[in-house]
Amino acid sequence: HDPEFLMIEWYRRDAGLPELLRDTEGMIREVVQTLGVQDRADWKNALAQPFRALRVDEAMKQYANMDLAPLLGDREAMAQEVTRHEQTVTASDTWDDLFFKIFLSEVEPKLGWNEDRTAWQPTFLTHYPASMAALARKDKQDPRYALRTELYIGDLELANGFAELSDEHEQRARFLEEQALRASLGKPTWPLDERFLQALPAMGDAAGIAFGVERLVMLIAGTKSISDVLPIPVRERFE
Repeated sequence: HDPEFLMIEWYRRDAGLPELLRDTEGMIREVVQTLGVQDRADWKNALAQPFRALRVDEAMKQYANMDLAPLLGDREAMAQEVTRHEQTVTASDTWDDLFFKIFLSEVEPKLGWNEDRTAWQPTFLTHYPASMAALARKDKQDPRYALRTELYIGDLELANGFAELSDEHEQRARFLEEQALRASLGKPTWPLDERFLQALPAMGDAAGIAFGVERLVMLIAGTKSISDVLPIPVRERFE
């Protein structure tokens, strides 16, 4: 990441992922139309239909031929799957590390495109394994997954959001679990933020997202480098 970059972050009360996805798609459509690029070939294709919503387990099956559900939380089984995909496994790899070896190489590069990579297909990836969403509510229908989403258009990931976890006790338990994991890996740990935990219940049901403004500008401007749209580009900052 650049040392400084512009993001817009918003939250909606009494909302979940469906409202968050709708708001984000609506914002993008409004910006593209206001700037008058909606008839450009790439955007015309992208906006021709509603943005796709795809669960993580569906994406892993579609693009990596991998059945995720039986592997959740089972490091040894995931390690075998990673080996089957001709990726390396080390003793220090956590379950999440192993997951991302497949996800980043076989799945993520395909998410924002149509099947033959000839046109953008804006895609909200949803329902991440619960271990990958420390601040998100779990899916009541299947608590192995969390209500988190990321948005992909073309080769860019533009946003990360989730249905906010407002249960103080569950959030505390997750933070303690993360502390224990970091300690076991020899990484530094920090005290819990008690003020944050005490404030959580007042939030109630809410959903929030952080959106990369410059990444959308890149797509609108048709540039492949964020340095082309930053006010002070990286290549000039250190000259």
